[in-house]
Formats: sequence, structure tokens, C-alpha cells
Amino acid sequence: MRHFLLVLVGVIACGSVNLIQAQELPTQPASNSDQRLKKLSDDVEAARKKLKRARRALQAAMKEATPAQTEQALLPYAQRFMAHRYISQMAVSPLGDHVATSGEDSLGIVWNLHTGQHVAKLEMTPGRPANCLQYTPDGKWLLAASAKTVRVISTSNFKVDRELEAGDVVNCITFSEDGKRMLISAGTAVELWTLPTWTRVETFETRMQFVRSVRFTRDGNGAIACGGFYNNAKPDNDHTVVAWDWTSKAIRYRFAATRQTPTYLAMELSNGELLTYGGAHAIECWDLKSLEKLSSIRSPTPVPVVLLMPDEKHAILASGTGTDIRFLSLTQRTTVHTLAMRNGNAMQLALTPDQRHMVIGTQSGWIEVLAVPDEFVPAKFREQPARPQPRDVIPPPQEVPLARILEGHSGTVSAVAFLPGTNRLLSGGADRKLVFWNPATGKSLNEFAFEAGEVINALALSEDGRLAIACGSGERGRLLTFDLDRWSPERELQGHAGPVLGVSWTHDGRILSCGSDKTVRVFNGQTGEETLKIEGLDSSAQKVAMAPDGETIIALCRENLVFCDPRSGKTAMRVLATGHCLAYQPGFPHNVLFAQPTNLHLSRTPKMAIGKVHDFPLKSPQYGAFSPDGKSIVVSFGAQINPVLLDATTPLERCQFSGASTAINSMAVSHNGLVAGAGSDNRIYLWTVPKMP
Repeated sequence: MRHFLLVLVGVIACGSVNLIQAQELPTQPASNSDQRLKKLSDDVEAARKKLKRARRALQAAMKEATPAQTEQALLPYAQRFMAHRYISQMAVSPLGDHVATSGEDSLGIVWNLHTGQHVAKLEMTPGRPANCLQYTPDGKWLLAASAKTVRVISTSNFKVDRELEAGDVVNCITFSEDGKRMLISAGTAVELWTLPTWTRVETFETRMQFVRSVRFTRDGNGAIACGGFYNNAKPDNDHTVVAWDWTSKAIRYRFAATRQTPTYLAMELSNGELLTYGGAHAIECWDLKSLEKLSSIRSPTPVPVVLLMPDEKHAILASGTGTDIRFLSLTQRTTVHTLAMRNGNAMQLALTPDQRHMVIGTQSGWIEVLAVPDEFVPAKFREQPARPQPRDVIPPPQEVPLARILEGHSGTVSAVAFLPGTNRLLSGGADRKLVFWNPATGKSLNEFAFEAGEVINALALSEDGRLAIACGSGERGRLLTFDLDRWSPERELQGHAGPVLGVSWTHDGRILSCGSDKTVRVFNGQTGEETLKIEGLDSSAQKVAMAPDGETIIALCRENLVFCDPRSGKTAMRVLATGHCLAYQPGFPHNVLFAQPTNLHLSRTPKMAIGKVHDFPLKSPQYGAFSPDGKSIVVSFGAQINPVLLDATTPLERCQFSGASTAINSMAVSHNGLVAGAGSDNRIYLWTVPKMP
């Protein structure tokens, strides 16, 4: 009803303005009678009073309107969009138009929930991810906590207005209903602050090992803190929930809600009960007077996020290992409704102000928006104009048709590579042939045959495009460097005691090789001399690469990546890996691409350590290659599935390459978007991406 009142008052106001304009510009000559002039003056005055009343009515209606009415209430939310590589913190603005996020990348970003577009980058503490993000109830400020520092950011310009220093690491920030007081969990203590002076007035030491969450008590005069660990060795530290009264400076109650695990959530309900959720994946209700357990509802799967609905009758549980969102009835003690996420593995969960939608932050970096079923939406919000269902703003992958097929090999094509800065293509295969192609004409320019019985397993090009290195499957374990300008063999390298399966060039011109003898060899690219032998691999190695800074060598074995020290030749860390994918990202010296059964991983690997950048959920990825600018990834699969092109900055599938009639063994991308795939049917498939993402 208020929505229509706003529209009606606005129409009246506009009509009054038009009336004034029409009557303040009389068409009668100045010689009209005084009577007509007086009538005109009276009409103008009446119109002005009418406009004044309309403006007052409009202002009154705006004050009474709910946020759902004053915001862009009829715009649909974005269904999902990519925010970070991992969402650790999230907060929805009081108007429901923005969501602030932070991730492992230590970035803080504000997004438009309607469009999924970036709004602003927050000024975070350099190199420190946010422990907590929270809007003030009036929406004027956004607080971002990193370690002990809380940055107060203005939502009008997203600039830092001030910094607050807590007594210890901040894990949680919450506000009173009137927005005049703030609670901060600081290590093992709870701090009370007043607004708008941003002054700390009280500190309460909980004596827990740490405080995970803090809230105001039901009457607003105290704080409930939870966290800690139950410890039999410390009788005075056996509580995971404690309530403190700010007026009497006394503990209201404290007890151990969980054993051996922390308590993540504790809040008082209007019916005299206390609701807790702990590491045992159980929601429990307690009697506030006796602190006796009334009920326990256990979740079948780990649930990192539990959100109590404002009606206090239902809770929302988001799965941390699956895709399900469950609505739990606290009275019936059972699940009454289930929704499914697109990406799964929820880490953060929030409701929009009108409670019609939930916003989910996932472990893989996605923001998802799901409509809350009407039965859980309060009646006062159901009566308002309905917001359209969330729309998917993720563009569908573009289908790229086959551009050309190159035929000339008489056996499976095992490897393809473009000469740097050109569309000229080099290929090798099971027919022992090394072939140089002009893809524009589809004709081979030159061919060279390896010795009998030597299948070409892999090839690589030097950075200047002058030399190629190819390895064969012969028992001699040899490699052959090839001068492409003269189209003739240059040097033979030996050392492996069996077939060589993988080769690569380093940035400083060295040659790496690996093979069935479970070793990695390093050769001088100028003389062909072996300079390093790395032993101790778990199995035969299929791929090998060196980090651009020369600090790490990675070998891809049958079931894992093996990290090696190029100075000592010793093996170090191992990471699960499958397929035949191993590549460093151009422009990012520590980012390496590798495959696992259900994902393609892009990870940072500085100094023998590994940290996730992006996960690309794909089933059985086998081969992957970067575009020369490092912005795109082409991926093929072991089965007869169309290869795809991914955006390297997000897990988005941009293109699907159609037309191949076989599995693709290897892929390559040229500088201007020509994609080549090595086919098991003796063919090379070519696609042209119209515009590289």
C-alpha cells in the first residue's frame, strides 16, 4: 500500500508543478481587469499550497517506507557471480543492494547484488585478509577487521574514515538494535564500544581460549560470547558460552555447550531459551534459567554456517561439503524444506533486509542468491510487490565451430605447439614424424622422421622460436634438438635409461626432461651437457617444468606433483595430481596449472609451498594450456568431450570447441586466438576464437 502511496504522491506533486507553470505564464495581455489578475493570483497561491502539502506527504511516506520499498525493490538480484578465489567474510548492506566480501587474496570488494558488478575496492590492511566484515545498522559505515585493527569505511565514498585498535585479534563485530553500541570480540575478551564517538567503554575477560562469536543479550544490557575449548586440565576454563551483564559487572551464566570442540554460535531467544551451535554439527536449545539441554538436532554433514531466521522458529543450515541448503524447524526439530546451491561448499550466509532472498558465499569464490520460499517470508514482506526471481548473469559458453582439420600424420598426434608470435604450428606423433604446418593453407611446410620405433611423446619450443626439442619412446632415452630455420637436427641429448615422456625449455635456455626411469634431467641448451639429475620420484614422470624464477622444478608423475630443488636435486613436497596437465601461467611466475579428478587447479607455488588461486570444477580434465597472455586456458578431456576455453581469472567457461570426432591429446593457443588440438584419430583440429576473453 505504501508503495502505491509513493507513486500517487509523486504524481500529485508533478501535476502541481505543471499547474504553476501554466498559470504563472498568463496568455492574457497586461491590460486585463484587476478582477482577472486577482483570480489568477489566488489560483497560483492555491497551487503552491497544494504542492507544499504534496511534498510533506511525500516526505512522510518516505520516512515510513521500509528499505525494501526505498531500494530498487523491483530489480532482480544476480543469481550468481564470481567474487574471490575463496570467500572468507561477507556482509549484505542494510538496503540489500550491495554485498561486501573478502577472501584469501586479502582483498575487500563491494559488489552490486543486482548486476554482480564490482562497485568499489576497499582499503584493507595490506597483506592481511579480513577477519570480519560488518555494516552499521544505518548503512553509513562498513567495518573491516584485520588482526587487531578495525577500519571504519564510509559507504558514501568507500574511503577509510578512521581506524580502531582492539586489544587482540578481532573475530566478530555486532551492533545493538539502535546502532548506538558495538561489541567486538578481541582474542579472549569482549569489548563494548559506543557510537558515533567510536569509544571503547568496557572490556570483559571471558577466560576462554578464544572468542568465536559475540552478541547482545535479549534485554540489550549484556553480551553473550562463545568459542573456547573444553579442557579437563583447566577447571576454570571449561566453558564455551558465557554471558556478562554490563550494568552489574557480573557473569549471568557460563557453561560448556560442547566438548572438545568450540561453540560457534550462541544467542538468546524470546521464549526463554538459548540456542547454540558447535563443532559437533549439532544445534542445541537450552533453558536459560536452569541451563539444562532441552533438545539437540544434529546435522548429517559439516555445516559451517547456521543462520537463525528473524521469526526464531526456523534456522537455515548451509552445507560446507555439498550443495544443500536446509530450513530447520526449531519446534518440530526437523528439516522442513531443502534448496540446492549451484556451486556448493558454503562459507558465508546472509538474508536480504526483506528476508525474501539469501546470499551465499562459497569456498570456490562464488556469490549465489537464492529465493527464500514464501512460507518462511514474514507476511508484511509478502504483501509488498514481489521482486523477480534472481537471474543468472553468467553468460553461457559460446560454441566455437571447427575451422579446419590438418591431415598428414599416419598415427596418433601426441603434441602440438605454436611458434611464438605466429600461427605456424609444429606437431609430433606416433608415426615418428615432426611436422611443420601453415594452418592458413592447411598444408605441411616440412617433415622430419625419427628413427624406427621412436614414437614422439612430447615437444617444446624455445622462447625465441628458433629451436625445438622432441623426445621419443625408444629405449635409448634420447632427446633431439631441432633447428627450425634450417629444418635439421642440431644435437642429440642422452642420459635417460628408458623412454622420455616430457620435455620443456626454461626461461634461461636450459632443457628439462623426464621419463619412465623416474628421473628428471637438466641439460645445457647450448652444449647439450647434462647438468643435473633428480632421482627419487614415485613413478615415471610425464611432464616437467621449472618456475620462471628458477627456484622450483615440478615433475608430474602418475598420481602427484613432485616439487624439486634445482640446486640440490632433492625432492620435497608432493601434491595429488592426475592427467597430463602441467603449465606455468605467463605473467605470474608462481602460478601453476594442474589437474585432479574433479577439478583443474591454478595454484601459487612460491618456495616449495602451495596456495590455491582458483579451482575450475571439471570432470576428468586431462590436458591444459595457457594462451600466451596468460588470461585464458584451453582444456581437453580424456573422453570424447568437447574441449573448452576458461577465463583464467574466474572459474568461467567462455567457449566450447565443437566438431572434434575423437579425444584431444594436447592443445595449444596462438597469440591471436587460433587453437589447435592433437587428435587420437591422426588429425589436428583447429578453431578460431573470435575474441579472446
